[in-house]
Amino acid sequence: MTKKSENQRRGRNNKRRGKAIEREVLRLVRAVFQTHAWRNPDNGDQVADVESRDSVYEVKSNQRPTPARRVKAWSQAKEAERQTGKKPYVVETYIDNGKRTFWLVQEVCWPETNEEVSWEDSE
Repeated sequence: MTKKSENQRRGRNNKRRGKAIEREVLRLVRAVFQTHAWRNPDNGDQVADVESRDSVYEVKSNQRPTPARRVKAWSQAKEAERQTGKKPYVVETYIDNGKRTFWLVQEVCWPETNEEVSWEDSE
């Protein structure tokens, strides 16, 4: 297989995997947040991948494991949740263009019932 055809195959696989993950995020948003949500078509426009009436979700996936520092921070937050009964969050901070930025991280899990919410409209 030539280098060009290998890159094309990899690109098609990445796109297919990305769309599958977007569909999974759509189902997760519907189930967790109990809201009407939809996927936006991939037509080259600058729009969010998944949208609801009051939120937008840009999906970025990775084939690598969650970074160790995030896993450790999340473990600490979950322990604090166990001790206090409060919701856990992690705030990551970076320096971007000389300015400190803050990112709120929250794990989103399927509800305990693991029942998906279905809506009559299409994606």
